[in-house]
Amino acid sequence: MVYHIVRCELCIATHVFPIPYENDLVEFYKREFYQSEKPEMVARYEEDARWWAECVHKPTLQAIEKILATTTTQHPSILDVGAGPGLLLRDAKERGWRTNAIEPSPICAERLRESGHCVWEGSIKDYAESDVFRKERHDAVVMWETLEHMSCPEETLLQVFNLLAPGGVLVVA
Repeated sequence: MVYHIVRCELCIATHVFPIPYENDLVEFYKREFYQSEKPEMVARYEEDARWWAECVHKPTLQAIEKILATTTTQHPSILDVGAGPGLLLRDAKERGWRTNAIEPSPICAERLRESGHCVWEGSIKDYAESDVFRKERHDAVVMWETLEHMSCPEETLLQVFNLLAPGGVLVVA
């Protein structure tokens, strides 16, 4: 399949066309993304880990903690949807967070597990349809460079809102 980058004239957002079906995306991340498309990506993230921690993750986590200060226990729960190599979760874990991920790539899912994170390997749709979904609620859900990959962003956001604990925070970037 050949995809093109297009820009919406109404909202100036860019996206791929045709929009891939969710199953196609999951298969792409399972079989190709970190294996053949971007095999060096995880190593590059590691090279930049300190920058990500200081310039991006620390201020983001501090802002979330400030919002949650009046409603959350001592060890808040964070869910990273499309966690990739898990740098955000590593930084959250160092701050005392309980860390969870939804990640379709087996390479990254294994890396996340080895780092001590709770991982759902697959799509958010699969997670939402599982028994885990009915039980788990998170103080923060982060979708970093993820929502634009979803074939039905509105449906995804509804699923994500159902993952939030009362007073929880959703971060979309």
